[in-house]
Amino acid sequence: MSRYRELYKELKEVLPFYKRTSQIAIEVCLYVIHSIGEDIEAKEGWSVFNKYYLRLSEKRVTAEHQRWLYMVRKYWHSYGSRFYWNRDLDDYMTHMERERIFTIEEGHIRINPSCQVSVERFLLFRNFLNSLPDEEEIKKEVYCEKIFYRNQEAFELNVESSSDELATLPAYREKKIYTIRQDKDWNMILAEMGGIFSHRPSIQLEILDGDELKLDGLRHVVGTLGSGKSTLKQALIYDAVKNEHLKIAVVENSISKLLELWMLLKQCGIRAIPFISTSSEEIYLREYLAACRGIREIKNSDEIAILSGNCILKAVAGDETEKYPCNRLLNEQSVPVVCPFFGACGHQFRIRELIDADVILITPQAIARSKVAKPIDNYNRSMYELLYDLMELIIVDEADDIQQDFERSLMVTEHINREQESILVEIEKLYKKVEGCSVIKNDLYNFKQDFERMKSHLTLMERIFIKYHDIIEHYNNKNILINVLRDKVLKGFSYEKVLIDGKETSFEKLLLEYVKLTDGMYGITEEQLGNEIKTMLDFLFDFHWTGSYAEKKIEENSLALLKRYGVTYAPDIKNKELQFQRYILLMLLVPFDVMLKRLVRLYSSVYFEMEGYSKSVRMFAGIREQMRHLVTEPCFGMLLGYKLEFKDHLLYIDALRYVGVGREMLLNWSGAKEELGKKGPGILCLSGTSLAPKSAHYHIAKKPDAILYGKPEGKIYMKFKPLADGKSYIRISGTNERQRKENLKKMIDKLADTLRACLSKSQYRKIMIICGSYQEAEAVCAKLRYHNFNAYFVNEDGAEKKNYMVYRKDIERFPVLSNYADILVVPLIVISRGFNILDEDGNSYFGTEFYLARPYMVPGNYANEIQMIHYQLDKIIDAVKKENKDYQNRMLAFRKACFAKFIHVTNITYWKSLNEEDREIMTWFILIQMKQAIGRLQRNGNESFVFLCDSAFCDGLQKQGTELSPSTSTIHSMEFLLESIMEDKATKILYQNFYEAICEMNREAERIYCNLQEEDE
Repeated sequence: MSRYRELYKELKEVLPFYKRTSQIAIEVCLYVIHSIGEDIEAKEGWSVFNKYYLRLSEKRVTAEHQRWLYMVRKYWHSYGSRFYWNRDLDDYMTHMERERIFTIEEGHIRINPSCQVSVERFLLFRNFLNSLPDEEEIKKEVYCEKIFYRNQEAFELNVESSSDELATLPAYREKKIYTIRQDKDWNMILAEMGGIFSHRPSIQLEILDGDELKLDGLRHVVGTLGSGKSTLKQALIYDAVKNEHLKIAVVENSISKLLELWMLLKQCGIRAIPFISTSSEEIYLREYLAACRGIREIKNSDEIAILSGNCILKAVAGDETEKYPCNRLLNEQSVPVVCPFFGACGHQFRIRELIDADVILITPQAIARSKVAKPIDNYNRSMYELLYDLMELIIVDEADDIQQDFERSLMVTEHINREQESILVEIEKLYKKVEGCSVIKNDLYNFKQDFERMKSHLTLMERIFIKYHDIIEHYNNKNILINVLRDKVLKGFSYEKVLIDGKETSFEKLLLEYVKLTDGMYGITEEQLGNEIKTMLDFLFDFHWTGSYAEKKIEENSLALLKRYGVTYAPDIKNKELQFQRYILLMLLVPFDVMLKRLVRLYSSVYFEMEGYSKSVRMFAGIREQMRHLVTEPCFGMLLGYKLEFKDHLLYIDALRYVGVGREMLLNWSGAKEELGKKGPGILCLSGTSLAPKSAHYHIAKKPDAILYGKPEGKIYMKFKPLADGKSYIRISGTNERQRKENLKKMIDKLADTLRACLSKSQYRKIMIICGSYQEAEAVCAKLRYHNFNAYFVNEDGAEKKNYMVYRKDIERFPVLSNYADILVVPLIVISRGFNILDEDGNSYFGTEFYLARPYMVPGNYANEIQMIHYQLDKIIDAVKKENKDYQNRMLAFRKACFAKFIHVTNITYWKSLNEEDREIMTWFILIQMKQAIGRLQRNGNESFVFLCDSAFCDGLQKQGTELSPSTSTIHSMEFLLESIMEDKATKILYQNFYEAICEMNREAERIYCNLQEEDE
């Protein structure tokens, strides 16, 4: 039994009058709030146990109390949620009035004067909290005699158990700090490394404050393209490991980069190990084998060896399933045990190597989602926590990209009803097993019935919305939050109070109660519903009509409901058809949400009954349990929304879930467990675009500590080249899908001569054409080939193979795969970072880029939208602290302000409608992506040529006499923004070259288009 469970058992023995463990847990948490002295309403007690408390409260929280808060977050993390806190608080307050030590008076937590139990409970709770272990080793039982696959009793294996004790990872490693001095002899370190490193250019690093840089806490080093960031990273690892004996982790944004670094470190004699999940291992192995040119390359590849672990037990057992049995092995007493082959298994090779590794190489996705299982790690830690405990330095390469990866890992998008890898596909697999059972009862019956209802309901939604053209136009590929949709529906109607069945009510009250069904993770119970809501749900849940009658019936009933409650359209509603369709969307989306949550809730228990072990639907599993206490909660509460896509007369639905502030995983990593007095590792961020003041998406909120210098970047020649179509210029950004397709074709027709001219001149090299999506890339490529260009396009990995196409993963091999084609058409989001496409001499293969579409933050991309709020969290906190004196009001105001900001961000549309703050954020969003993409042309100091063809880059041209300024021109906004930061040394180093190119382009654009002079070809 774990120490935590032992302590809890002792507490229960002293307090036998408590019937449920949750009642003890709530009382301990109330004691923590009481001890800190935070006088808040009891129902808001949950807010003390989230990571915003110490940032919003004025209380001087002692070290002991900070440790208690950490322990509550670790052991009772659900009490940081309003729903679970108030559920268990209500239960506590309605029982044992004479035994419980706390009560509620006027809404606040108070000592219960009626308590008649003499136990010294405060001392008891204090001892309990101080005795809770911050790390607890719980070993998995060693295999003995017989072993069984869980829920597969037919398989039995008799093997002699090994007497060798398996080595394990320690609980914590004391930290050593690596120091970089200004006069450090990097050339000597590179010479020690030998091989290719001895020929690398010297590292030129300028420390900005003092003569040395201690790598503790969060550190930030910036440098331009080609300044030697990779060389610094590799030399630093070598010196820190070989000479200072540090343990280091390196975070890379792709598995290919991770394996490339692993091979380089191996050549230097560094014991590094790549940590790759099983699913990523299999995917990358297939990709790697596809790229190998012959059997000799395969036989001699260390990468294949590290990616090709085999499970011995599966082979011995004759198990041909895809799953590995590591965590499904039991002894005869059904106790989980360690596999007898663990010490020799190829599948576990990389995991065993973690113990002696000097360097762990890992991706941000693996950090957010993975843990190291027993017996290697007996402390039940996430990888995020394990790296904190055991590493002394963590190097984060391309830190702005990694920050966004962490953000996206906590803003999950899951497919619900697509053909592959979707929630309902997984649920249907289980449904078919249940359907095959001879006896179906209880949860199995409910699960089967709910799945059949869900399938029927989805069919109904599809049939209704495919003919609702206004809904398709306004909500296709847009995020839908049910509460926001509710408010829009209410705003579009007029209504008064009415008498229904002798009771005064209103349409607003009805709709609020109806939408409340979706509250919380699993909604509310039927007992909590009013009769009107039950009637509505019975109607919506139990459709058995066929033909067009179902659609007609729901419209009739919905209209009847409006009439019954005296609802009319609001006077300012211009599109009544859209308003009615929006209302129908809400009426159908609520039961869809309820049914989905019910299915997800039942899935785990039904899976256990069918398979013998638990499994949850990942979408609703949220953050890995072992990591939840270390992650900052969503700033306005957990968000669950949906995205609808109408495509080929079918309706596809994706679920969106926001569960935490991902960037703080990086920014606060070095202090993630400081409440325990455990020093964390140094975090070194490296990048060329992570210094972007006022950028919500790319900026690392830490002033640079050092600058890397290297070979000067090649000169950038930029040209604004809008294409005339009659009296106006062709625009792509901001137009609807049909217009975009037509305008892209027109662009290629008008650019054909310019493209041929560029290809005829060697300095332009090959051409990259940048558009907005994979679909656009394919269409543009087809038009180019119509004009007899040797063009290819990039498509997403896994897409159907087509002529003149390369997959995203193969971009770096494009010259060879395309037999040295002239043009590649690619979406900007794909090419903006990470690919080095080189010729035989190591120069950039491409020298020219044509931007057919201005980059812009796609409306409805909620991951990008929420990052805009995360960027401003400190600003919002400062504002609410000034306006509110007590903590409770601050917390409420903070969440309200964050949600108001979210609603504001989701309504951002056209450039001209942006306020100054939003325009700065959007300018950085465009600028950084363009700078990173242009970097693909600049390898080895090559000059580059860039043409901006979308007239949306300069909206002011469309209207005669409009002054070109940041509010009317994106390219002028870039100039204005960069000009404002050129006084800073670090930003000048990073952006001077790009800034000069923008200025030259703008002066030329003003001369040609504003003064009506002839354009030079």
